[in-house]
Amino acid sequence: MNRKTPDLSCSFEQAELNTLRAGLAMSTEAKIQWVEDMLTLAAQTGALARRRAEVDAEYRARVDIDGLLAKLQQT
Repeated sequence: MNRKTPDLSCSFEQAELNTLRAGLAMSTEAKIQWVEDMLTLAAQTGALARRRAEVDAEYRARVDIDGLLAKLQQT
């Protein structure tokens, strides 16, 4: 088998341009899938802020708000 290998030598600027062109050439479905994958990764690594309701629910589960308010009203 005598297959020719493509010439992959290029400058940094050409490589960057090739990467941008490859992104533009992706189908819309592939672009949406990429964004979903990046959002999933960001959420799993903690890079995205959690929703306020989730934070409030977690805080309320750890702290007895009603008990604290009752103590404050007694003083």
